[in-house]
Amino acid sequence: MKVDLTMDAGFGAWVEGCGGTVVISTYQAGKLVLVGHDGRQPSVNMRDLHAPMGVAIDGGKMAVALRESVVVFGDDPAIAPVLEGVPPGSFDHAYLPRVTHWTGDIRAHEVAFGAGGLWVVDTRHSCLCTSDHGGALEPRWRPRFVSAIAPEDRCHLSGLAMRDGAPAYVTAHAATDTKDGWREHKAGGGVVVDVASGEPFARGFTMPHSPRVAGGALWVCDSGEGALVRIDPATGARAVVTRLPGFTRGLCITGSHALVGLSRIREAKVFGGLSIAAHLPELVCGVAVVSLETGKVEGKLRFTSGCEEIFDVGVLPGRRRVQVVQPTERSSTSKTSVASGGMTGGKPRAP
Repeated sequence: MKVDLTMDAGFGAWVEGCGGTVVISTYQAGKLVLVGHDGRQPSVNMRDLHAPMGVAIDGGKMAVALRESVVVFGDDPAIAPVLEGVPPGSFDHAYLPRVTHWTGDIRAHEVAFGAGGLWVVDTRHSCLCTSDHGGALEPRWRPRFVSAIAPEDRCHLSGLAMRDGAPAYVTAHAATDTKDGWREHKAGGGVVVDVASGEPFARGFTMPHSPRVAGGALWVCDSGEGALVRIDPATGARAVVTRLPGFTRGLCITGSHALVGLSRIREAKVFGGLSIAAHLPELVCGVAVVSLETGKVEGKLRFTSGCEEIFDVGVLPGRRRVQVVQPTERSSTSKTSVASGGMTGGKPRAP
């Protein structure tokens, strides 16, 4: 699928100033989009992947959740200058597939590196998983309002925030415990769940995504409202930082700025009845650079064709010219590796 994009001067200036590469995942278009800088101007590199969703970055490691797997890539600067198929010296960093966790269709959303390994949001089974020593995923935690692990997408667990190397908060589209129960409560039924207690910490969101802990605050995309929200972890008090012309999903907090992913609305079965659809005449797909101090949009990248939805946004720090070597996909006949044992409500059991 051919994907086209534009970026304004503000976004280009931010990319140049950050000294790194912006990573954008779009499962709808099947692309991992890398926006870096070649020393003269911003550069764009797109890689085909099988429905990429969550992206986690930890130093020279990057994990990407795909349709039936989670792939961990490792940076190898020594390989970058001699990559086949490109002019010598085109890239300074090459991310090579190092480990693949075959998950099956668990509808993995976000992923995160933690002190004990890789954490995966298993949306289909309404739980958080980690990889065992054999590479399979093992359930470690579920919200207390979910009574049992089952492949029923009971609450649509959608996002994960880490703090000090451990899961701190998750987002869910509703605190429901029946198969696809969240669908009847998507407008205003969304919750932020405290992982330690397993109970909702904040309520009243519309299809929330992308919780992040940074700068002493909790940041959440109130997606169906097109908003970025700041929450005080001590009191639960919240404030809308900004409202944007899209379904807000995908968030990276870096310094005094946030990169916020924007998506258009798809079919009505999932996205019908949302506030942004009623109040905005046109939604855009792209990424906005937002000042956390003022809420002002200081730059915007916009997809003009071939891409309607963004899932995640991240930054590879200190790496400007990046190539990602695509993994070899295996047959779609793989089975889910998630088992029913090992579940705890509330505080996650250490892997």
